[in-house]
Amino acid sequence: MRVMLKYNRRNLKGLAPVEFIVYFNRTDRVYLNTQVSIEKKFWDEAAGIVKHSHDEFLMMNAKIKAIRNRINEIGIRYLERESTLTGELLKIELASNSPATTLNQYIREQLEHDRRTIKDSTYRRLRSVLKNLDNFQTVTFQQCDLPFIREYHSNLLKTMQHTTTGKNHKVLSKYLKRAAEDGLIAQNPYLKFKIPSGTTRRTYLNQDELKRIREKEITIERLAVVRDMFLFMCLTGMEYTD
Repeated sequence: MRVMLKYNRRNLKGLAPVEFIVYFNRTDRVYLNTQVSIEKKFWDEAAGIVKHSHDEFLMMNAKIKAIRNRINEIGIRYLERESTLTGELLKIELASNSPATTLNQYIREQLEHDRRTIKDSTYRRLRSVLKNLDNFQTVTFQQCDLPFIREYHSNLLKTMQHTTTGKNHKVLSKYLKRAAEDGLIAQNPYLKFKIPSGTTRRTYLNQDELKRIREKEITIERLAVVRDMFLFMCLTGMEYTD
């Protein structure tokens, strides 16, 4: 992460905003407004401060310093946790005066951490789990206990089968374990909860049933195409998604 302080082009009033540019890589950068706008003659480019000749230099420099300290603070915290800080995460962190206090917010931040190291399909799947949690409730870390997990499981059963809930629970357990490692909760409540198995008994068609489907006379062209594609998948082993 590289931080630069820049005096921008002037507007019609002869003032220009001072902003931070935080570089993470060639494509990821964030522009942060300091809420300080001055004439060029009052800006000390070398020192990166408002000159003493400006009537409000103390207040303006205090604003600039506070933002710089906050950026460095966040960068050091992510470095100590061996986590990757991105532009999106920096904006989220700066929008909040304190670390994540809810599981929802924590998972949202961690997803952005993980985004560069996971596939897009995995990211979308994890986002859907977060959406299920958001639809249920916003839960604080103090509420992350066994009764909460049981309530969440009951809520999931309203829209999915018992065995399907396992995927949601595994994702929540993963991030709660990470939260415990970060010292946000005492322990992962899933240590006392048995996650439902995702294994189900699968049925299949035998040769005689496939033959009956193949020989079935279908007069509707659209349905005939569907039948042919289904048989193609059965005989080749190609998945529907492919």
